[in-house]
Amino acid sequence: MEACISHVQPKQDTIWIASCPEHSIPNFDKTRCSPNILTVSETAAREIVGVVVSFRVSFLVCFQMAIRQPAVAEHRVEANDTFPSFWIWIGLCFGLVAFLMIIGKDLYVGNVEVEFITTTERNRIDDEFIFEEQILIIGNNKLAMNVAKIEKNSLREFDLNWDLQRHTVWGHINTSRTDLIRLREGNVYGQMWFVGSNCTEPPLEAVQNVFEQIDTIKRLIDQHRQDLSLATSVAELEAAIGLEKIGSLIAVKGGNAINSKLGLLRTLYALGVRCMSLASEQNCCSWVDSAIVDSLDIGAAEMRRDLAIWGRMVVWEMNRLGMIVDLSYGSYGVALDVLRYSRAPVIFSNAGAYAINRHHFNVKEDVLIPLATQGGLIMISFDPKILGGYTIDNVLEHLNYLREVIGPDHIGIGSGFEGFDGAIDGLEDVSKFPNLFAALAKGQYSDGESFPAWSKEELQKLAGLNFLRVFHEVERAKEELSHEKPFEDDGSDDINKKLLIACSIAVVITICAIVVPITVVNSYDDAPITRKFAGRDVLDEVPLIDGHNDLPFSIYLVERNLINNFNLDSNLKEHPVWSVENRTHTDLPRLRKGKLGAQFWVAYIRCADTQYKDAVARTLEQIDVTKRIIRKYPNDMKYADSADGIMEAFREKKLASLIAVEGGHSIDSRLAVLRLFYELGVRYLTLTHSCNTPWADASPVDDIQPAPVPPSQLNNLSAWGRHVVWEMNRLGMMVDISHVSYGVMRDVLQHSRAPVIFSHSSAHGVFQHHRNVQDDILRELARKRGIVMVNFYPLFVGGNTIDDVIMHLNHIRAITGIDSIGLGGDYNGVEVTPEGLEDVSKYPDLFDMLANGVMRSGEKFTAWSREDLQKLAGLNLLRVFREVESIRDMLVDEDPYEDLIPYEEFERANVADQPCMTDMDIHKN
Repeated sequence: MEACISHVQPKQDTIWIASCPEHSIPNFDKTRCSPNILTVSETAAREIVGVVVSFRVSFLVCFQMAIRQPAVAEHRVEANDTFPSFWIWIGLCFGLVAFLMIIGKDLYVGNVEVEFITTTERNRIDDEFIFEEQILIIGNNKLAMNVAKIEKNSLREFDLNWDLQRHTVWGHINTSRTDLIRLREGNVYGQMWFVGSNCTEPPLEAVQNVFEQIDTIKRLIDQHRQDLSLATSVAELEAAIGLEKIGSLIAVKGGNAINSKLGLLRTLYALGVRCMSLASEQNCCSWVDSAIVDSLDIGAAEMRRDLAIWGRMVVWEMNRLGMIVDLSYGSYGVALDVLRYSRAPVIFSNAGAYAINRHHFNVKEDVLIPLATQGGLIMISFDPKILGGYTIDNVLEHLNYLREVIGPDHIGIGSGFEGFDGAIDGLEDVSKFPNLFAALAKGQYSDGESFPAWSKEELQKLAGLNFLRVFHEVERAKEELSHEKPFEDDGSDDINKKLLIACSIAVVITICAIVVPITVVNSYDDAPITRKFAGRDVLDEVPLIDGHNDLPFSIYLVERNLINNFNLDSNLKEHPVWSVENRTHTDLPRLRKGKLGAQFWVAYIRCADTQYKDAVARTLEQIDVTKRIIRKYPNDMKYADSADGIMEAFREKKLASLIAVEGGHSIDSRLAVLRLFYELGVRYLTLTHSCNTPWADASPVDDIQPAPVPPSQLNNLSAWGRHVVWEMNRLGMMVDISHVSYGVMRDVLQHSRAPVIFSHSSAHGVFQHHRNVQDDILRELARKRGIVMVNFYPLFVGGNTIDDVIMHLNHIRAITGIDSIGLGGDYNGVEVTPEGLEDVSKYPDLFDMLANGVMRSGEKFTAWSREDLQKLAGLNLLRVFREVESIRDMLVDEDPYEDLIPYEEFERANVADQPCMTDMDIHKN
């Protein structure tokens, strides 16, 4: 047992070794002592006493001998004998004293650094956050994987009790953040040690490596049994904490460790593994997708597996065994599937909030909600890439957001130390956890900005009580499932076939690994110089999705929607009628040249002509003509009404053609019409055009010429307007807030349950036009995972060249980051287009300029990377579209909104007396 030693008394001599908290901390529980302050073993205490006594005795002996020297020297002289002088003895004594002082300077007692804590120091501890009341359990540390990599699983020349920061090898490793010294400073009471292998390793070798690492971590725990204790249950974890040891759980990173064998899963459990992440950083398994598929965001349904049927068996067997299911590194689809099928709470051991940083390892809000509902847990990573920054404030932002969304009962600390390069300022290693809890208790970011401080109870839950609860519930599920038989693998014949296939694939991969590099190397001499990356190449890799084209309205204006004799597959610039139409920006030859992959065709009718009249009927006609145009050119165009539909058309090298409605006046303030539009294939609705509706203001109310509308006269988004937004969320229709007022933008971003879009808008910070988007709205849009698709119209851009458009793109990228930008050229909807972007054929030129980082004027800017351009082209819109579809699927059990728009909203809009609505009376009740 360890003792809380406040002082040691050899005989009557007293020396303070460490201050027991009970002397300085009010209401301190005397049964527990914080390891970083005073935990000292009784053996170590006896060693301290021995050193102190030896120091005292040595000093007294030297002093007495020095006093005796004159007499002794006199005797020796009389005997004609030589003897060291008095001063030599004094020198020897001082040397002994200095030696003892030097070796005692950094003395470690019972593996804890001894400090002489003064009254001033104890007062400092009183003033700081008292951390010893927290049971800190960390969810993710990959030390064992580093030991395998660096020490080759050998512990002969490795000691966790060393200060690895100063080690000749480990001190130079960017991922080295863990040793016992720093674990004690960090007050860690529990740790999940992850073992795992790379996806590049052959399956059987990966399994072997995992088993070796399990052996290594067990040996490491045994080697430091005074400080570490293996825990395979809640009871054992609590027992280790009671002994003030670090309860050590073993976890496995990646389902590839079981080689698609449930028998191996059971073997891991028998060896003490109590947690496994289903996926890894890369796709390793045939039965589960890694989050890497979400980062690409171009996989169609057949390219994604999510959680396969056999993967469900893995989850169910883990539930039966009592093994925690870890969703870290799994795809968005996997997370939703597991939350649907798991019979016990699950965790994310190393993740963050997607709303704070849109990294594919982070967790989206529509996953967080069911995670919390089922009693699960997200444990925050300290990886700067996952957090989106390198300061402790980034961690605080994730934690505060999660507390707001799912409450304090479902959050823990994961850290992920030893698994990433770089470090968080203020959370550099495992010793710095107290800094985080101090900041949370104080309620203040490093820059002085405040947030609601975390209570003592909330911090206790965050530190470890939440994890203990989840672990306990997983064990309880195990007890409830104890009557079930183990899930079994396929028959032996199938296993042999699969093994034969796996071996054949391994042989092919091995041959390729040998032959391909040789071929490549031998071709170097004759290889041409690699050409510079061209931005237009991206348009062959991902679909270029334009958010807004008014061709259907042009067909109405010119052809009156009579298209039997209209040929879109011709150069309309040379057509006798279309050539004089200023809006002739689109035809199939130019669409091909522009490398368009998908286009939202807008069913638009003028609000000034049709609102409160025949807007619905006219809009239906525009939907009809759009569909007929698509059907007329089946070799070039393919109707699409989903994100997967876009990708299907792209693979077929056809233009994915989607339908949008521009202007809320087209639904005539009727939710039934909105639902019918969705059934007809409409996938976004712009809430207003340039006219106000009774339930939403249009952007002209913000115009400063001659004067903006007074705030008292603004409706913004009315209460019924929120119903429109919510019904669109339920249907899976994207909410478009181009054309709306600033107030409506703000209200929609607040109330929408899905990401929203600006289908064709630009940056107000570059050119102050009421149709453009202000910077604060851009920031909120990015936080809510939406997208602004940049308009090319010179009147909105503030210039008539391609350079002016690029200025808007660069500004928005600087404000929102790259994940919230797209393109909505507004072709065929404007009279004038910019020089360099005259029509739909010019998109490749824009992408080339962005990749080169040089404007036509010669001005340089930060070039856009290939990944940036892929997101700009279409991946960002695909992400938003898929999230909108996901919210739709989550809301499938909700009833449609049926409330009629109140008569008061017609009155407030000054349209209560308009004659064309024959059922106005029903809105009065």
